[in-house]
Amino acid sequence: MRAYASSRDSKQDWMEVAEFCDQVIATDVSEAQVSLSMSDDELVAMFGCEGMVDLVTVATAAHWFDLPRFYSVVKRLLKPSGIITVWSYMFFTIDNPTPSLELTMKQVFETTLPYWNNGIRFVLDDYKTLPFSFESVGLGSEGEPLMLEMK
Repeated sequence: MRAYASSRDSKQDWMEVAEFCDQVIATDVSEAQVSLSMSDDELVAMFGCEGMVDLVTVATAAHWFDLPRFYSVVKRLLKPSGIITVWSYMFFTIDNPTPSLELTMKQVFETTLPYWNNGIRFVLDDYKTLPFSFESVGLGSEGEPLMLEMK
């Protein structure tokens, strides 16, 4: 199985994916990585040609991407039966916060929000409004992101 892991911090998913795949190519979109970036055609060439990838993963990064461009490359990479998985962290909540803590969290959030990239709106919407131009294969929670609670 061949996989492409495209993430802001690609170690968040590619190391896990690598356990199940014969080949994983992982990229990152940090400023340091962008300075070394390759063209879309060069990325496709790394896999030999179009239609050679079984799995594309995106961990904590889709909201930073130029989604139309990224999806165009994904469609070139994926085999006809290939799968794309996209997931992210969401904003945390605290059970039974004190009024003081609740107010402080609200103030920090409202103060910092204008400085975030516009893609943060997808995270705030739990990825429910993230454009996703792929057909459901009946394996995931397309359109209704699966929410996991961590304690």
